[in-house]
Amino acid sequence: MKMTRALLCLVLLWGASLSEGCDLELQKDVDFPGNDILQILSPDALHCQLACTQHHSCLFFSFLRSDWTENNDQFYCYLKHTDSKKPPKINNRKGITSGYSLKTCKDTQETNLSVSCL
Repeated sequence: MKMTRALLCLVLLWGASLSEGCDLELQKDVDFPGNDILQILSPDALHCQLACTQHHSCLFFSFLRSDWTENNDQFYCYLKHTDSKKPPKINNRKGITSGYSLKTCKDTQETNLSVSCL
């Protein structure tokens, strides 16, 4: 059931990716350090991306996966914001997946956390 919902969400989001400036890609082993506005627990990177999309000022995020070993912060989702609207630094870092809010995507109403994608 979870897999079916996740696939449905990806199909819905794929259509939204056709608009300019929309970046759906989750970047594995990439960190956007600093600029945190909120830290939450999240089950996976897709949920973290959707949480970022729903947050009024989040523009991008970094999610610490289960293979993160530097401390015990696995499954933490760091929502981020900058005035420039992009991460000032991008680092390669094992155990982290980063990405961007879907606010710039066409039809972002379909990306709500409420019913369809949880």
